[in-house]
Amino acid sequence: MEVLDAATLNNLTSGTPGPGSDVLASLAVEEGQAVLVHISGAAGTMGDFTLELTNLDQFSGTQTTSLVFPAGDGPSKVAVGNLNADGIPDLVVSNFLANTVSVLLGNGDGTFQAPRQFSIGALKTTFVPGVDTESLAFRERRDVRLADLRGNGILDIVVTNYDSGDISVLLGNGDGTFQPQRRYDATPHPLGLAIGDVNNDGNLDIVVIDSSPANVPNNIAVLLGNGDGTFQAEKIFQEPNVLFLANIHLADFNHDGKLDLVVGGGQLNGVDFYQGNGDGTFTYKGQFPGSRQAADTAVADLNNDGNPDLILANYSEVAGATVLLGNSNGTFQAPQDFFSGQGPDAIAVADFGQRDRLDGPGTARRQAGPDPGQQRPVDGDRPAGRRAGYRRPAGHLRRRRL
Repeated sequence: MEVLDAATLNNLTSGTPGPGSDVLASLAVEEGQAVLVHISGAAGTMGDFTLELTNLDQFSGTQTTSLVFPAGDGPSKVAVGNLNADGIPDLVVSNFLANTVSVLLGNGDGTFQAPRQFSIGALKTTFVPGVDTESLAFRERRDVRLADLRGNGILDIVVTNYDSGDISVLLGNGDGTFQPQRRYDATPHPLGLAIGDVNNDGNLDIVVIDSSPANVPNNIAVLLGNGDGTFQAEKIFQEPNVLFLANIHLADFNHDGKLDLVVGGGQLNGVDFYQGNGDGTFTYKGQFPGSRQAADTAVADLNNDGNPDLILANYSEVAGATVLLGNSNGTFQAPQDFFSGQGPDAIAVADFGQRDRLDGPGTARRQAGPDPGQQRPVDGDRPAGRRAGYRRPAGHLRRRRL
């Protein structure tokens, strides 16, 4: 085996014997560099061969740089929004080795100030004897969302607390600081959450799903919002499948003006779909082929047809992203897989090239919107300042440029 320069056909490196019949070759490449792999055998050699590229996500150009900022003890998830009304995106990071969230205010030049930490509920890091470590990956996950829960133009924090069985709500002061947490009972072991107006009363609500190492179905809780940053008692229903890396997302997939719910992260290949009834309840419609243990889910119109599509981060199988294009009626097309790297745990969609197209395993127009801190950037997004009686346009999605 030889690796050749695609332009000059010069030999860049040759293979060496590896385990068994494997032949290995290692080569550092530059960004955009093209190479050819030449496979040959002795006279009379016949048969098949398999070519495998590993750690492709580790290849980077010499001009690539990274900036590292302190966050907290065991950073887990991050949310982005304008927390202090200066027009600059800030970060909120949830921590799994400490019961805190960290707030890093942006300086406007791609750097961030030292983190300020705020107390939240309990997440322990003990592991269960005899249970496979990979199945306990959720122990390092603490979901966090930003939303304007009071309709006052100030972003608030919502975060899950796995071991205290609740969620923490931290109301924003508008200057990058937050009021002490208010805790609300949710599911027995909250893991993933989504925010949106699920009963069409003009107030934002919270939907939470739990996860457990035991082979039992998950619970989903709906907490209806009162519009002032407080929430009603949870209403719980059961998810029919076992979801170790449970995550949820709200969007109007069937264009009926009601938010629907998709659930990923299960042991089986697929995502579960719930049709919204518009009153805070959901009807289970079944499972669509997708990916086993989809660790995270994003929703965007990738193919410009006006329908929300699903993008799944495949934690354990595809080593990349799976895309399910939406059909406008609450169903999805056959999944398409795209390689990204080993064990992807999160996924995001944005217009990185500023071409008014969403970057990911497809493209779509980006709908322009106001500054991230002046809208309600949540699942099932709607414009800021619109309160009771507002109904979202069918299929309305908004993505902001990061």
